[in-house]
Amino acid sequence: MSVPMATKDELEKWKDMGGKVETCTKKGAKTTSAIYVTPSGEKLKSWDDAVKLIEAGVNSEVSFKDIKEQGSKRGKENIATVNSLKDTVKEVAKKQRMAVNDNSKKRKEITEIPPAMKAEQGPPLDANLLSVASMAPEACQSKKKRAGPAKAGSKTTETTSDLIEKTGAEIEDALGAPAVKTDMSAGPVKKTTSNKGGPSGTATGNETKATPDVKEEGEQQQAQVRVGSGRQAAQGKKYKEKGAGRSMAKDDMLVVIEEQECETEAAALEQTSGSGAKRRLVDFSIKGQDGLPLGVDRISFAPGQIMVSGVVYPEDGDLIKSRGRRVVEFGPVKDWKIIYSGSGTGVQIKTSLALYELSRPAQRYRKAFSDLQEQLEISGVVYSALSSDQGGAITATLDEVVAKMARAKVGRGYGSTRDALLLNGKFILQQLKVMSEQQLSKSAKTAVSFHTAPFATALEAEVAKGFNVGPGIMTNGIRIMDSSTEAEEAAEQDQAGPGDAMMQADEEFARKLQAKMMAQAHGAGGRNGGAKNAASAYIRISPEEIADDYPVPASYEKEEEEVDEMLLFDEEMVDADPEYLPRRVLHDFAVYNAEGMYSTLELVPMWSGVDHDVEIFASGIVTEDDGDWDVKEAGAVAEAAGESGAGGRSGAGGGSSSAAAAADAVEGGSSSAASSGGSGVASAAAVPKPQGMRLYLSQIREWVVECGCETLSISIRTDVAWYRLAMPTTKYSPWFRTVLKAARVAVFTLGLLSAEARASRLSFADVVRRIAEQPEGSPSYIGKKVDNVERFVVVHGQVILNQFKHYPNKAVQKAAFVSELRLKMEARKHSKLYMTKAKAKAAVKVRNSNPMRNKIAIGLRAKPMAATATTLVKAVWHGYFFGAKRPAGDQEEGKEEEGVAAAAGVAEEVEEDMNEEDDAAAEETALAGGTTASHKNGHKSAVAKLSDKKAVLNKPTKPKVKLVGPEIKKDASGRSLHRSAQVGDLQVCLGAVVSFNDGDSDEEQDSTTAEEFPLGRVVALYKDKNGDNRVQLRTMLRASETVLGDAGGEWELFLSEDLEEVDLQEVCGSVKVERLQRSWSWDLRGAHLKEDAEFRKLNEEAKAAGNQGKYFYRHLYCPEKGMFCTIPDTIEHINGDFIEPPKEAEPLTVSDDGLNYTINGHNYSVGEFVYLDPYTFSKQGLGLQKSQGLRAKKNKKGGKKGELEEEDEDESDGEVSEKEAEEKEEEEVQAPEYARKSGKHKGSNAGLKAFVVAQITGVNIETAKNGKRMPRALKVRRMYRPEDVGSKDVSYESEWWEVYAGPASQPDEIVDLEKLVGKCHVQLMGASTKKPGAYFQDTFICTGSFDPCKPGVVASPPSTLDFTAASSKAEGTAAKSKGSKAKGAGKDSSKAALPNAATSSQHGDTLEEFEECSAVAMATMDIFAGCGGLSEGMHQAGVADTKWGVEYEPTAAEAFKKNNPEATVFCNNCNVLLRAAMEKANLSEDCDACDDCMDAAARLSAEDRAALPLPGQVEFIMGGPPCQGYSGMNRFNKSNWSLVQNSMVMSFLSYCEFYRPRYFLLENVRNFVSHNKSFTFRLTLRTLLEMGYQVRFGVLNAGNYGVPQSRKRTIIWAAAPGEVLPEWPTPTHVFHSPQLTINLPGGVQYTAVPNQVGAPLRAVTVRDAIFDLPAIQNGHNQEVMEYKPSKTSAYQRFIRGRASTHIQDHVCKEMNELNLERCKCIPKGQPGADWRVLQEIVKEHPEKAEFKGQPLVPWCLPNTADRHNGWRGLFGRLDPSGHFPTSTTDPQPMGKVGQVFHPEQNRIVSVRECARSQGFPDHFQFAGNVHNKHRQVGNAVPPPLAAALGRRLRKVLEEKRSTDVAASLAAQLGL
Repeated sequence: MSVPMATKDELEKWKDMGGKVETCTKKGAKTTSAIYVTPSGEKLKSWDDAVKLIEAGVNSEVSFKDIKEQGSKRGKENIATVNSLKDTVKEVAKKQRMAVNDNSKKRKEITEIPPAMKAEQGPPLDANLLSVASMAPEACQSKKKRAGPAKAGSKTTETTSDLIEKTGAEIEDALGAPAVKTDMSAGPVKKTTSNKGGPSGTATGNETKATPDVKEEGEQQQAQVRVGSGRQAAQGKKYKEKGAGRSMAKDDMLVVIEEQECETEAAALEQTSGSGAKRRLVDFSIKGQDGLPLGVDRISFAPGQIMVSGVVYPEDGDLIKSRGRRVVEFGPVKDWKIIYSGSGTGVQIKTSLALYELSRPAQRYRKAFSDLQEQLEISGVVYSALSSDQGGAITATLDEVVAKMARAKVGRGYGSTRDALLLNGKFILQQLKVMSEQQLSKSAKTAVSFHTAPFATALEAEVAKGFNVGPGIMTNGIRIMDSSTEAEEAAEQDQAGPGDAMMQADEEFARKLQAKMMAQAHGAGGRNGGAKNAASAYIRISPEEIADDYPVPASYEKEEEEVDEMLLFDEEMVDADPEYLPRRVLHDFAVYNAEGMYSTLELVPMWSGVDHDVEIFASGIVTEDDGDWDVKEAGAVAEAAGESGAGGRSGAGGGSSSAAAAADAVEGGSSSAASSGGSGVASAAAVPKPQGMRLYLSQIREWVVECGCETLSISIRTDVAWYRLAMPTTKYSPWFRTVLKAARVAVFTLGLLSAEARASRLSFADVVRRIAEQPEGSPSYIGKKVDNVERFVVVHGQVILNQFKHYPNKAVQKAAFVSELRLKMEARKHSKLYMTKAKAKAAVKVRNSNPMRNKIAIGLRAKPMAATATTLVKAVWHGYFFGAKRPAGDQEEGKEEEGVAAAAGVAEEVEEDMNEEDDAAAEETALAGGTTASHKNGHKSAVAKLSDKKAVLNKPTKPKVKLVGPEIKKDASGRSLHRSAQVGDLQVCLGAVVSFNDGDSDEEQDSTTAEEFPLGRVVALYKDKNGDNRVQLRTMLRASETVLGDAGGEWELFLSEDLEEVDLQEVCGSVKVERLQRSWSWDLRGAHLKEDAEFRKLNEEAKAAGNQGKYFYRHLYCPEKGMFCTIPDTIEHINGDFIEPPKEAEPLTVSDDGLNYTINGHNYSVGEFVYLDPYTFSKQGLGLQKSQGLRAKKNKKGGKKGELEEEDEDESDGEVSEKEAEEKEEEEVQAPEYARKSGKHKGSNAGLKAFVVAQITGVNIETAKNGKRMPRALKVRRMYRPEDVGSKDVSYESEWWEVYAGPASQPDEIVDLEKLVGKCHVQLMGASTKKPGAYFQDTFICTGSFDPCKPGVVASPPSTLDFTAASSKAEGTAAKSKGSKAKGAGKDSSKAALPNAATSSQHGDTLEEFEECSAVAMATMDIFAGCGGLSEGMHQAGVADTKWGVEYEPTAAEAFKKNNPEATVFCNNCNVLLRAAMEKANLSEDCDACDDCMDAAARLSAEDRAALPLPGQVEFIMGGPPCQGYSGMNRFNKSNWSLVQNSMVMSFLSYCEFYRPRYFLLENVRNFVSHNKSFTFRLTLRTLLEMGYQVRFGVLNAGNYGVPQSRKRTIIWAAAPGEVLPEWPTPTHVFHSPQLTINLPGGVQYTAVPNQVGAPLRAVTVRDAIFDLPAIQNGHNQEVMEYKPSKTSAYQRFIRGRASTHIQDHVCKEMNELNLERCKCIPKGQPGADWRVLQEIVKEHPEKAEFKGQPLVPWCLPNTADRHNGWRGLFGRLDPSGHFPTSTTDPQPMGKVGQVFHPEQNRIVSVRECARSQGFPDHFQFAGNVHNKHRQVGNAVPPPLAAALGRRLRKVLEEKRSTDVAASLAAQLGL
C-alpha cells in the first residue's frame, strides 16, 4: 500500500474534522492508493486538496459545513460582480488564445484570481473555496431563475463552466495537462432554450469529484447573462456582438495563472527535488542542431547538440502543475534508452545533469515521436510475451508472439501483424539484448536471455531473408529498394559513420512508410480497409490449432480390395469445367493423407482454383448419384443428424447427405428417428452397405458444404468426379463428426442473423453467446463455456465463412459477425492461400498417387461365423452369461450397452501393445472385472457363495468340544493326536471339510451362514501340550477366491498349500465335498458329460428344497506359481499326523576344512565357477536396477520377492575401464538433446550386462559370538567376456558361451556374499566333449586370456583353469578384507537362480543340432498357424512333429506349407474344419455349429475331410487364436453374447475338448490377461479345468530368450492328468523390459519368471541380427540375393543355419518422396534420433519447413506429443547397439511402432530383417508380396521363445519317458 503524502498530525486533524481515508486498488495493479473523503462524502483528488481544506478550517476556526456555506455565499457575491469584469474575461480569453497559438510562450492555467478581480471582490477568498465555487454551476443557475424571462432570440444560456467544458480539450492540447473543467462523469449539465421566458434547466449529478455541491441561495438577478462559446472566447470575439451583457459570479470566472518557469535546467532540478534521483519530463520536444524536431531514436547518431524542452516534475507524486517547472530549452542530450518493467515500457533520456523519464510529448512533437511510440508498443508486447513476470514464456514462438500482438492490436496500418513485426525486426532484435542486460542487472540468478530465445532466433532468420515491400509497385511515387544481400548490408553497417547511420534509419522509416501505403492501397492495413481484398485470400487455420478437436492419429487399414478411381475416368472430360464432372455418392468412406493416416477435410481448400499444398485422399464404396432422394428418408436422416425439416435437393454438391446422421448414429451406437409423418426409420448405423464398387480416389481438389433450412450436404471433388459423402466408416466417424459440427454451427448462425431485422445488430460476441446457450443435444451444441465455443468457431471459421460467401442475403454476407470472425482467425496461427489467375481445370495425372495403390487389404472379411463349439465349451461360456442371477447394479449398464453392441457389429481383434517397453508399471490385473477377494476374505463374494443354508453354525456362545476315540499317538512336540472330535452337535473327522472362523470373520455370528466362512480340510486333530483342543486345516478355496473369479464353477473347490491351526471351538459347520477322479480318455467324454449333468441336477434340486448341495475338488491351486495341478499324494493322503512347517535351511554354514560352505541353502566349494551380480566390478549398476523395473513383491508371509538393495557407488570393488568410459561418453555426445533429457531412448540396451563369471578361490571365515564359524566374504578369480575386452569386433564375432581367463598375475577379488547369484561351469576349449548349448547347463568355454591393461587384445588360453592352488585353504577366523563387509546375511536371496538351473541358450553352432527328431516328439496340430513360428520353435526343441496346420489367410497358409512340406495344411475356416472333423468321428450331436458352418462343412472336399485327424491321433495342440475386444462388456447383456459366440477362443478350446491331446498350448498378446474385464482369460482357464486339464499361465518376454526385440506374450499351458506341467524357461539373455506381473486375488503378485538383474548371456543387438545382410535401397524388390562376404556374429551364424549362399525375402516397402526425405533427415549414429530431429532442422533452417509443398514435420505430432509420451520413436532409426521394437505387421514411420528406419540406410527395414528380429532362421520362407510377408512376420510367435518353451516341455517328456521305461522294466523283472 502506498504511503499518503501526509504527516501523522495532519491525518489526525483530518479525522478530527470528520474526514475519512479510504483505500483503492486498481484492476491489475500491485499497490493501493489512498482516497480522502470529506464528511459530506466528496472524494478529493489528492492530499493537497485535503490540506487546503484543513488549513481553511483551522484558520477560520469553522467546520466543513461552515466552509461549504461560506463558499456558497461568496459564490453569490461573485455572480453579482460578473458584469463589471468583462474586460478581465476578455484578457483571460486573449491569453488562452496566445497559449494555444504560440507554444514558445508561457502556458496559463485557470487556477488563481487576478489582482484586479481581488480588489473588486472585497474580502479575499482562499484558493480552495474559490475552487469549490468555480466548479458549482448551481450558483449561476439560481441567478438565472431570478433574472426573469430571457430576451427573445436567445438560444442558449451558457455559464463560465460551459466555457471551461468546451475549451477544455483545446487547453489540454496546448498545455499538455488536463484543464480545470466540470466533471461530467455523473451526467451532463442540462440547459434549456427558451424564447418565452420559462425557467432554465439546472445541472444534475456531481459536477466534480473534488468539492461538494453549492446549494441555491440568494435573490434573482435582474439581467439575463448570455455568454459566447468557449471557442469564441479563445478566439477573442466580443461578447457584445452576441447580444446583451451578462453578469458572472466570481467562481464562474476563467482565471489564468502563469506556469512557473526556470531559466536553467539546474534551477528546475533544484526546485523539483523528490525522493528519487530521476525526473519526469512532460510536454517535451526534442530538436536537432537545425532547430527541427528530431526523433528520440535518432539521438545516438544525429550530428551536433541535441536540445530538449518541457516541464520537469519530480520522480514520484501527482502531476500537479504547481509541482512542475518549465524549461524552454536545456541540454544537450547525451543518451537515451528504453526501460522494460512490470508497469510497462518507458523511454529515458540523459543530460549531463540528470536522467529524465519521458511522459507525454508536446502537441507539435507528437508526429516526430509517433514512430518510436509504435515501436515501443510492439516491443512492450514482445516483452510481455517472453517475460514470465508478465505471464509470458521465454519459449514462446514467433507465431505465438504475432498472435499476442494481434490481440493487443498493435502494429496497425501494415498489411498484417506479422508484417509489422518483421518491418520493425531489427529494432526488436536490438531491444531483446537490452531486455537481457536489464534482467541480468536485476538478478543474475533469475536472468533470462531474451536475445537467444526461440523467438529471437526465428525473428533473426526472418529478418535475414529481408522483407519485400513490393519493388514492382509504385505507391504515390515512393519506392524503396532493398539492399542486395544481408551480408552487404552488415558490411556497410560496420563501416558506417553517423551520417550513414542516419540515412539507414531514414531508409528503414521510408520502407515502413511504403509498406503502410501499399497496405492502404490494397485495403489490408487501414482501419476500415482490407475487407474486400482480404476476402480474396483463403484463410486456412494451422493444423495445430484444430488438433485437439480430432482423435489421435491412426492409420487407415484397407479391409477390402479397392479399385483405382482412374478406371472410371472419361478422357473427354479432360478440359471440362469442374462443375460439369460426373456426380456420384461415396459410402462407407474414410479420408486420409499421403501417409495413409486419417485426416480432416479442413486441410483441403473449400475454393476451386486455390493453390494446393496438402495431398488428401479418400476411399469408399461408389454409387451413381441420381439426385433424387425419398423425402421421408431424407427427412428422417436429417432429423437423426440433428437437422430440422424434410429432405430436398441441393445444387452442385448433390442431394441432402446422410453423413451427418451416420456420424451421429455411429457415435451413439443406435439412432432412431421419425419422419414428418411419424413413421419410424431404422438406425443409420443399421443401414446396410450399398452395392457398389470400392474405390481409392485420387487427390481431393476441393470440398463444399451446402446447407439450407432443410438440407445439409458435404461433397468432395477429385480430378475425376464429384462425390457426395454418405456414411463414413466406423473408425473415421470421429474425424468426420467435427466437420459436421462446424457445418451445423454455420447453419445455426445463418438462421440467427437472417432472423434479425438488421444482420449487423448481432456482434461476434453475441453469436458466440447464443451458441453457448444452446441446450446439450442440440445440433449446434458445442459447450457451455463461452471461451471454448469461441475457440471452436474461430479455428473452424473457414467452414462457416464459406457458407456466408454464397448466402443470397447481402446483408447477412456483410454482417459484423463475418468481419470479426475473419479478424479473429487471422489472430490465430494460419496460412493464406490465393486464387490462381487462370480458372482451375481438372488436372488429370497419369498415375493416381493414393497411398492405397500399393497397400493390400487386411483380408476379405467374410460374414462373421458363430464359433463351432462342443457341448462342454458352449455350456461353460453360455452359462457365464446366462447361468447366474443378474446383479441389480448391472441392469442399467446392460441397457445402455445393448445399443453400442448392436452398432458395433463385429468386435475388433485385440492387438499387440507396440509400446509395451514404455510401460512404467508392467502389471496386468487378472480380475479386472471380477472379484479380487483373497482366499481369506474372498469367501464373502456375492457371486459364488455356497448354498448351505442349513449348515450347523456356531452360536454366540462357544460350543463344547472334545476329542473322540483313542489317541493315535503322541508326536515329538507333545501333541496328542486323534482321529475325530465332537464340536457341539457336529462330528469332525480326519479328511472332512469344515467351515471355520479364522479371526477375520468377527461379525455377528448369529447372522453369519456357513458360506460366509472360509473352508478347510481336516489334516490333524490334537490336544497340544497346554491342553487345548485344536485342529490343523488345509485351506480350500471357492472358485471365486481364485483367479477364476466369477467365471468359476458354482460347486467346485480347490485345495491350497496353506495350512491353518485354530481352536476346535472355531469350527462352524461341515460341507459335503468329494474328490472327483476320472479316467482320462477322449472316448469317455460323453459319459462324463452325463455325469456332470446329473451332478448339477441333484444340486439344483437340493438347493430348491433348501438343502445342502454337494461340492467337489480335483485340483491343487498354487497362485504363486500361476498353476492348477493334480493333487500330489503327499497332500491328498491324510494319516492324522501334524504337518510341521518346513524348516528354513541355515543361511550360512562352513565345513571344518573351510573348503565347502552353504549360502542360502545352496552348497558351494572352492574351485567352483559361479555367477556374480553383473555390476560387481562396475559402478554402472546403481541405476540399472531401477531401469529393469524391479519392484519388491510381498509374499504371503510378509517377506519380499525379488528385492534388491541398492549399492552405493563408492562401495564397488571394481572401476569402469577407460575404454568403457570413452565409449559411454561418445554415446552420450551423439545422442540428441531431447533424448538425453528423456533418459533411455526407445530400443536402447545401454547399461545392460550379463552375469560376471568367476571362480571361487577361497572364503573369508569369521567366528560368531556363539562360536559358530560362518563365511564372511568370497575370494574369486574373475573371468572376462568378449564384451569386456573393449573391442566391438571381438564382442560381435565371438560365441555366446565364450569367456577369457585373466592374466596369471591377476590378484583375487574380495566380493560380498550378496553378489553371488548361482553356479555355472567353465572348461577349456577341447578339454571335454561337452559342448555348450541347449542341453548343457550354463557351460562356458574358455578360448583365450585377457589382460585389462591391454584392451582389445585376446591372448592364448591358459593351460589350466585351476586358480585355487594359492588359496586352497580358507582364511583364518580373523581374516578380514577392506570393503568386504557381508550384507544381507541370512536374508532370502530369491533373486538368485537355483544352482544348476537349466538356463541354457538355444544358440549353438548350427540349427541342425536341435532339429534332430527326438523320441519324445508328439504328433502336433498347429491351429491359427500363420506362417509357422510356433511350429518352428517346437521343431527346434524336438517336441513337435507337426502333421496338421490350420490357417485361414491364403498367403500365410502357403508360407506354412513351404516350411512344413510334410504337414497337411488346411486353408479354411477353423469352425468349418472342426464341424467336419466331429461329423467324421460321428460326434455331430456333441457339436454346436451355425447353419453357415454346417453348409460349408458339407461342401468340404473329400480330400480335406479324409485328411482331418480323429481323436486319439493328436497329442499336442498349439496356436494363437485372435481374441476380440468388447468395449464396456457386461456379462449379463444378451446383446454381447451375440458377439462373444463368434470368439475364436471358443473354437480353439473346442478343438482341445474334441481331441483331448496330452498337451495344449495357447499363445496370445500380453494384455490377453486383462482385456474384456479378464472374462476371456478366466473362461479359458475354467474351460480347460472343466475338461480335467492341469493349467499353468504366465507372461514371458521373448527378449529374454535370445530375440533382439521386446515382445511379451501370454502363455497358457494345459497338461492332461498323468502328465507333468513344464516349468517356465529361465531367462538366458539380459533385457531391459521387466517381467510382467499379474495381480491375483488375495493380494498375490505373480510373475512367471522372477525379475532379476542380469542373465547368463548379453542381450542380442540389432548389429548382431542384421549387419551381415547386403545393402539395399528404398523399395527394393529382388527376392533372392547373395550373402555379402563379411564377419558374422554368433546370432547370425545360428540364424543362417542350413541356408545356402543366398538370402531370400530381403525386400522392403517403398516410401513416398516425403517420407524418404524425412528418413534422409534422421541422422545416422545418433541413438534415439526420431521425428524431433525434423523439428530441430526446421527450427535451424526455416526454409526447410516444407518439402514439395508438404510439411517436413507431420503436423499432428507436435500438437499431441504431450499426451502420447512424446510420440517417442516415430520416424526413428534402429540403434545398432540396441534392440528392435515390438514387431508390427505393417512397418511404417508413423505406425504403432514408428522406429522402422535402418540404422545406416535410408529405407524401412526389410522383411528378412524383421524376420531376424523375430528369430526366424534364414531358410524360413514367406509368401505373397512385401505386405503379406510383413504381416506374416509380425503375427508370428518368435521361434526362440517357442523353442525355450519346447525345451522345458522336452525335459518333462524325457523324464516321464525314463520313469515309464524304468517302471516297465521293473514290472517285467517283477520288482
